[in-house]
Amino acid sequence: MTLERDLVAAAQEVLGRLSPADQQTLLTTFEGEAPTDVSAATFRKRRERAVSRLRDAWRLIYGN
Repeated sequence: MTLERDLVAAAQEVLGRLSPADQQTLLTTFEGEAPTDVSAATFRKRRERAVSRLRDAWRLIYGN
């Protein structure tokens, strides 16, 4: 399906613009894993910041 392939490619492009730490935070979130190296509150804040940077990167490339 072309639309799905285009969306996956766009998501990969945007994720590729994030730092490795943000990428790992988002992948951990998407996979539903619980981090073992930080507290839940710290991870929530990291996720919040990573999602914010993801949105900013998306808007930079694709607009609102």
